[in-house]
Amino acid sequence: MNYELFKFPQMPAQQQVTLLQQRRLEGAACSIASKWSERFGVCAKPLDMGARIIASDDQSVLEYFVATGSVRWSARSGQKSEADFQPRLPDEKEAVEYATARLREFDLMHRAAAVQSVTDLELCMRKAGEKEDTVWPIARQVNMRFKEGGLPFFGPGAKIQATVGEGGRVDAMLRFWREVDVVGEGRTISADHLADILMRDESFAQLRPGEASVQFHDCQLGFYALPPREVQGIFVPVFAISGTVSTPALPRYDFMRYVPAVATAAKGRGCVAPLRAEPAY
Repeated sequence: MNYELFKFPQMPAQQQVTLLQQRRLEGAACSIASKWSERFGVCAKPLDMGARIIASDDQSVLEYFVATGSVRWSARSGQKSEADFQPRLPDEKEAVEYATARLREFDLMHRAAAVQSVTDLELCMRKAGEKEDTVWPIARQVNMRFKEGGLPFFGPGAKIQATVGEGGRVDAMLRFWREVDVVGEGRTISADHLADILMRDESFAQLRPGEASVQFHDCQLGFYALPPREVQGIFVPVFAISGTVSTPALPRYDFMRYVPAVATAAKGRGCVAPLRAEPAY
C-alpha cells in the first residue's frame, strides 16, 4: 500500500454513538397520500406508481413516498417563459421567513430540522445577437437538514426544502425523512482503522505516488439516509469524509466518502452507507 499517496486531517477519537431504526409507518399508504393531496388542494385521485403515489392536476403535483412517508409538492409554472423577465426575489432572511411559514402551514416542519443554507436556482441563457451568457436567479431554495441522537444526517433521504419565488411565493416544498427510534449503541472504529479503509478504496488502486495524490480535508460523524423511495432499516453511524484527488490528467477532483463508523455495521439488517459521493439534491 502506498502510504505516501495519502494525506489525512486530524481524525476523530473513538466514542460511543447511538444506533437508530426507522419507525414503522401507521396507516394505508393510499389513504395517507389522499390526505396529503387534499391538504395541498390537488384535485386529482392519487395513482399508485409502486414506490410513489402521485396526484397531479393542472395546478400542482404531489408525490408520496411509500417506504418512508416522505412528501414532495410542486406548483406548475403559470408563466410562458422564465426568460421573459428577471424576478424580484426576497433576500435570504425573507426567503427563510416565507419558507418557514409555508412549511408550517402544511405541517412539513420538523423539530429535528434546522436551516442549513439558502441557495439560488439560476437561469443561464444567451439571446440572439449576444456574445455573452445572461445569468440571473429565478428562485431561492431554503435547505434544512436533520439532526438526531446528537448527530447530523447526510444523504438525500433526510432534508426539508422550500423553493421561494418572486414576491415570496413558495412554488415547491419537500420533506424527505424517516421517523426513527433508538435501538442500541455502538463504539466507533479507531482513526487507524478508518484510514486503512480509505486507503484500500478501489477508486485509488491505480494511483501512483509522485504523479498523483489523495488529500482528505474534513471528517464528520453522522447518519446516512438513503433516497426516500428506498427501505432502510438500521441507521448505522458513518464518517463523512471530503477529499481531493490530483493526477496529471485531472489536477483537481473533489469527492465525498461515507464509511461505516461502528464495527458492528456489517451485522446490521439495514443498508450500510455507501463509500461514494452523496447524490445531488
